[in-house]
Amino acid sequence: VEAKFTGVDRKNRAISLSVRAKDEADEKDAIATVNKQEDANFSNNAMAEAFKAAKGE
Repeated sequence: VEAKFTGVDRKNRAISLSVRAKDEADEKDAIATVNKQEDANFSNNAMAEAFKAAKGE
């Protein structure tokens, strides 16, 4: 079982863990990775198109 640490209750000497928070964090990281890849691909394609247009191809 994988979980994310969410807090400590010092009075009761208990820790709080959340499987849902871990899943949400993993999903958020995956979306951020995909967005970075798409931005990089778009930037590269846009730059290539601009050079082609400048050359007159």
